[in-house]
Amino acid sequence: MPGTETFESRFELVLPRSVEEKWRAVGWRTNLMEARDEAQRLHRPVFLWIMVGNPQGCT
Repeated sequence: MPGTETFESRFELVLPRSVEEKWRAVGWRTNLMEARDEAQRLHRPVFLWIMVGNPQGCT
């Protein structure tokens, strides 16, 4: 029935689901050389994320 929604039910719609939170399990590294050494040792690739500009996306 329209109009019977609660704040909590609306809030649940925008919360990330567990499947959308898998990126948190990634072993993120902040030191490129350490990440490179670890990747080489474990025979894994390195995903390099580079951003230029304001970290809030206000470029």
